[in-house]
Amino acid sequence: MMASLFAMLLGVLPTDVLACPSCTLRAPESTMRSALLLGALVLAPFLLVGVGVWAARRAMREERL
Repeated sequence: MMASLFAMLLGVLPTDVLACPSCTLRAPESTMRSALLLGALVLAPFLLVGVGVWAARRAMREERL
């Protein structure tokens, strides 16, 4: 009983909590990589809406046939 509770608590905790601080330090992101990531995050909703519109139009076209 106690072992399963301990295992469940370990599953909920992020693994970074158990690591030493020097192991979790990372170098900062480059400016270009950050800009690309930001651009992708900005464009993702438009891509999702575009795919949804395309799928809806295709479904409407297939219903007419």
